[in-house]
Amino acid sequence: MWLMDQLIDDYRLDEAEEYCRRFAEIDHSYREALYQGMIAWQRGEREQAFAIWAQMEAEHPDEWCVYHNIGDYLARSGRYHEAMDYYRKALAVQNAPPMLDPLQAIAQLCEIRGDIPGALAARREEADRIENQWHISGEELDMVLRDIARLEKKLSDAVSK
Repeated sequence: MWLMDQLIDDYRLDEAEEYCRRFAEIDHSYREALYQGMIAWQRGEREQAFAIWAQMEAEHPDEWCVYHNIGDYLARSGRYHEAMDYYRKALAVQNAPPMLDPLQAIAQLCEIRGDIPGALAARREEADRIENQWHISGEELDMVLRDIARLEKKLSDAVSK
């Protein structure tokens, strides 16, 4: 997969397609469709990429990475609201304790859009899950708490203006 990532990033798309075919022989998960879509995306065939990923979603409705990856490409397209819906789907289908990448992405997109309360809500949910589902303390939690404090100050400053 790393090789395909590098080939796609370097626009060596014919080679990436060949490795994607080889990869499909050993991996029968959502990843083949993901990479086919990534190749189409890099070729500028955005509608085709989303069609491939829609099929991937239909075939793998219980795989959180499907929703997260679609969310990433929706965000790259500037379709932030749709991306956040997909990140929420990624959270919903995970077993506890869930990976927190979708919440981090939601917080970032909310902040980009100027929705500081939304960013705060996502970061607070992330802190809660780190503490109560992952049972982690220390720097991993502290980093999120510092970001919550930063966002609270940003919101306070905006309200006081």
